[in-house]
Amino acid sequence: IGAGGTITGRYMLLGKTCFFEANITLGVGGAFTGVVSLGLPFTSAARRQAASAWCNDVSAGTHWEGVMGITASSATAGVMAGGAGALVANLVPFGVAWANTDQLTVSGCYQTA
Repeated sequence: IGAGGTITGRYMLLGKTCFFEANITLGVGGAFTGVVSLGLPFTSAARRQAASAWCNDVSAGTHWEGVMGITASSATAGVMAGGAGALVANLVPFGVAWANTDQLTVSGCYQTA
């Protein structure tokens, strides 16, 4: 995540419903290599689910809304954003590399196993 970058998050479990929020802010030299995959606090239920995502290119003053796709019975989730719903990676969704102070935020709830 680079020098000075941060990863923060929180969750609350009510019964089998997990409410969560996570934020990644890249620091100096920070970058995403490959497709972004985020760990979940608990394994998901045996069905596909979705949550919200926000990709913020601070230097350019632009952002993309997206979706966090939670695969059935999984402990990880991918993030999709951009016009074609591509998986978030080094050049997605901005068309240029993620850089210092850029942010990826996900939040929502999902059913656990």
